[in-house]
Amino acid sequence: DIIDKRINEALAESKLDDNAKTGILLVTHGSRLNYNKEFATALYDKFEKTCDMPSSFGFMELCGPSIPESINKLVDENGLERLVVVPIFIAPGMHTTHDIPHILGFLEEHEHSHDHSHSHGHGHGHDYTHDLTPVDFDGEILYPEPIKADDILIDILIKMINEAE
Repeated sequence: DIIDKRINEALAESKLDDNAKTGILLVTHGSRLNYNKEFATALYDKFEKTCDMPSSFGFMELCGPSIPESINKLVDENGLERLVVVPIFIAPGMHTTHDIPHILGFLEEHEHSHDHSHSHGHGHGHDYTHDLTPVDFDGEILYPEPIKADDILIDILIKMINEAE
């Protein structure tokens, strides 16, 4: 599936050999809505059943576990040398190109700085700063592209359109 495809693409770029102890972390945005966490947990549970490497999931913000918490636990419990961090986002954007890379230690502090404040026009707004605490992992971190316009996404959209007709 698409997650495995992204993992394999990332591993093909690894500087370590195939025997390096590798873990997988699925990351997503997070939300105050329980549905978001339930969806991410269900997706991870399905993924975990097919993955033969140590794995976990983490949220960028608004709910836990956070990305740094998940990485620290995964690394500490498994002695990892390499970590593939898979963004479960449909398209590249601020979170996948700046926020998550900063958390992973790919960007210096001066390369990333933004607060997030907006209103939805339905009686409330959001005003918060992302927790962008970088992780402390000395191993290799691989960070593939988000899903984007992968054929599987197109197939899913076509199926949904056909079912709606």
